[in-house]
Amino acid sequence: MSSKMACVSILSLLLVNRLHAQNGAGCYLKTCPIAGQVRIDAKFDPRTGAFVSGCNCACAPEISDPASPLFCAEPRTVNWDPLTLTGDCLCTCPSGIWDKKASDCVAPTTWDSSMCECVCPSWAPTAAECVLPQTYNPETCSCGCEMNGRHHMIGSPCTTVNGMAIERTFVTADCSCDTTLVQCPGNQVPDTMGNCACPEVHSSGLYLPTCQPPSVKDPISCDCVTTTTTLPPAGPMDVSCDNAGDCGCPYGTAGQCTITCSVGTDACKDGTIKCNNDGYPCIVNCLSGSACAGSAHITGPRGASLSVNCLGGQSCEGSVQIDGSVSTDVSVVCDGSQACKGSMAVAYGLGSNSLQCNGSPDACVGMSAGSFVLPSNAHTTIGVAFQCSGQCPPDAPASFSNIIGGFQTTPLNPTIPTIPQIPNIPGYTPPTIPVAPVPPMIPGYPSPAATVTPIAPTIPVFTAPPIPIPGQPYPYNPVVVPTVPSLPTPAPTSPVAPGAPGGSGGTLIFGSGDPIPVGQPDEVVMCEGTAVTCSCSGTRPCTIKCEDKDSCKESTLNCPANFDCTVVCMGDGSCKSSTINGPNAKDFTLNAAGISSASDAAISAKDALHTAYTCSGKDACK
Repeated sequence: MSSKMACVSILSLLLVNRLHAQNGAGCYLKTCPIAGQVRIDAKFDPRTGAFVSGCNCACAPEISDPASPLFCAEPRTVNWDPLTLTGDCLCTCPSGIWDKKASDCVAPTTWDSSMCECVCPSWAPTAAECVLPQTYNPETCSCGCEMNGRHHMIGSPCTTVNGMAIERTFVTADCSCDTTLVQCPGNQVPDTMGNCACPEVHSSGLYLPTCQPPSVKDPISCDCVTTTTTLPPAGPMDVSCDNAGDCGCPYGTAGQCTITCSVGTDACKDGTIKCNNDGYPCIVNCLSGSACAGSAHITGPRGASLSVNCLGGQSCEGSVQIDGSVSTDVSVVCDGSQACKGSMAVAYGLGSNSLQCNGSPDACVGMSAGSFVLPSNAHTTIGVAFQCSGQCPPDAPASFSNIIGGFQTTPLNPTIPTIPQIPNIPGYTPPTIPVAPVPPMIPGYPSPAATVTPIAPTIPVFTAPPIPIPGQPYPYNPVVVPTVPSLPTPAPTSPVAPGAPGGSGGTLIFGSGDPIPVGQPDEVVMCEGTAVTCSCSGTRPCTIKCEDKDSCKESTLNCPANFDCTVVCMGDGSCKSSTINGPNAKDFTLNAAGISSASDAAISAKDALHTAYTCSGKDACK
């Protein structure tokens, strides 16, 4: 009985091997011309005995059978093309342009052909071995700390939010920054990240003074002085920030401050953006994608205009706070796609205030009544105005103006005021200058039956006496305020209803003065997706950015006809097989930084004045 069972077992094994092993049984040809392929056995109809299929060359069926030890499991693939019937049937890692390869591994990682990826060596610690608050970084195969959005190895230098190493600091095992070796000048002390600054409370527990105008805090001695030991920069100041985090003009800048957050994504995101130029205009340009977004906090100058231009896609999105409460003429422009979307809050100051929601789609969506903080009694205060234009949030305040001559738009590049302002000196109160009340500009007022004669008071010439400061004379020059001329008495007119015969169809009032020129920064178009068309507006110099993988692939990119144009292909495969139309008689620049970016692209720039091509990515521009 046992011998019969053994014979049955051997016969079953032979049958199984016969079913799986392909050697061209029943075929005239037994071998294949391409190495690695096998001749498939002939198959016959069991009823008629007619030939059905087989006798062709292909890969062994075992390689696709999960139960077989020869099974080729993912992510590896079989080198076989069923359309052309070519390939050596080897089970290897994918070799496409986007697939990982052994050359991508960076020490200490090594290539694992069974997983087709870079893995950590056996001697490296595992994620389970990291002690909280440490985290595991598979790129360095080590435990470390997340600080300022970056992974730091234990013992490495601490860094700023912009990634700059801070000297004489190192990361400790409890993920704190050891600053005991940092030497700060004067009375400054290092903060938790090793940055030297004046503290509110000294290490001894004693407090340092809080400075009020006209005095400022000296950055070295941390005392209140009228002049600092480090002179503030004079004249217009331009600051450009390309990374997430804080940005601003130097403290005490004596001139216009222009802060530009551009290049890449997330410029100035979640950062504190300070103008630091009290008494002078400040312009904040958020040009790139997600610039000034997240929890960014923008602080304007005291006693001067603040203009915030959110032009990049999703710029100023999130819980952004704009503090212009001590500024004048606060202007917020939301032109980018989804710009100012979320719970953004704006604290406006005196003067002409405005919000423009022009970005499509969803600019300013999510702003509530609490997003608008106007000065106290703004609707009845002379010299205050507010206007919202475009896709205004439903809870935005109604537009109003208590400014003689109507609402004025703050230019993007305003001129520096030439009339000096009376400083706020502790203990000194300037005399009150009487000003006649001016009736507010309300549609339908004055009525035809009433005539309002404006009062033109005579404002006395005011000369401020010198204010002595102990130990130092105060260089104060008198300010002369000219007499305001009498205003002509307007003839009573009736308001024209919209669409009335002979009327213009509305009650919009335009100022009689010359229009104020509005300077515009260069246009930035963020182009996303494949097989799309992205075009500049044609009104100013323009940069078209394709930042994501395969963005602008097989797409049409149109530069402005009469302005300089730059096309940036940053993502891998971006601008591939695209059509790029350059400008006429203007400069054209192409920057292909991604792998295979701008490859097979059709570029029409023969009519451009100057052309420049930078193909820094691997296989770019091929």
